[in-house]
Amino acid sequence: MATTLLHALAVNDQFISLASGAGVVVRDVLSCEQEQMRVLASLAGSSSVFRVLRGDNGTSAVAHAAGVGVDVYIETRAVPIALAPVPPIVLVEISGTSPSRTAQLQVKDGDETITVAQVTY
Repeated sequence: MATTLLHALAVNDQFISLASGAGVVVRDVLSCEQEQMRVLASLAGSSSVFRVLRGDNGTSAVAHAAGVGVDVYIETRAVPIALAPVPPIVLVEISGTSPSRTAQLQVKDGDETITVAQVTY
């Protein structure tokens, strides 16, 4: 995604005005000329003014003229997932002889074995 600076940006400015801020969210990286800026917040009531961390990713904060191109990079977000506990061991036990057999579905959790289903056929 690309946009432009709406206003010039001085070296110490912490707020940036974009011609279009559609889709820009906190943690995105804005690249303007050789400088990268991390979006820290959006200004309340505005979709195009953002508070930024200047000189991100080892770049240097420099002045930029109005109208200069700005590339927007979406921050790669690690999605936290809840890891399920290791499932208990499932056992299937078949016993008996024809014509009457029994199949049991059992769950073994530690020392406990629970029969969850039983079918006689």
